[in-house]
Amino acid sequence: MLEKKGVKVVEPAEEEINRLMHHIADAGAANGMEVRSCAEEQGDCSQVVLPGKCIDDGLIRNVFGLDVTTRKDPSQRTACGCAASRDIGMYDTCRFGCVYCYATASFDRAKERYRDHDRNSPSLTGRFEATVSKKRKSKQRSLFDKG
Repeated sequence: MLEKKGVKVVEPAEEEINRLMHHIADAGAANGMEVRSCAEEQGDCSQVVLPGKCIDDGLIRNVFGLDVTTRKDPSQRTACGCAASRDIGMYDTCRFGCVYCYATASFDRAKERYRDHDRNSPSLTGRFEATVSKKRKSKQRSLFDKG
């Protein structure tokens, strides 16, 4: 996609990645922030950029005082440290327009969905009533469940 827009994508050498990670970590520290990664095998940068979690059980526990599951989300990549969770979002609904966004392939579609949204509807877009499928039932569990 980027190459279609004239941006040449080059795989950097490991030394360049390490140098960049140190620079990012130093910039974060200088501004009172700790830089974390997402589902990456750390290699030489493991002590500089620590592994992070998008769904961080420890952070949820510390910030909200909730005792949530520590079970790793089995549907994520091996290096992912996220706690088990259920995504309630929907593709092509965000209108912010971030170029790197994986969840919005069409910003025009997102704007259309926003325009057509019924705030009294139980769905994120349009007007749909919830139905229960007899073929597939998902076992929904609370984030408070320990299993």
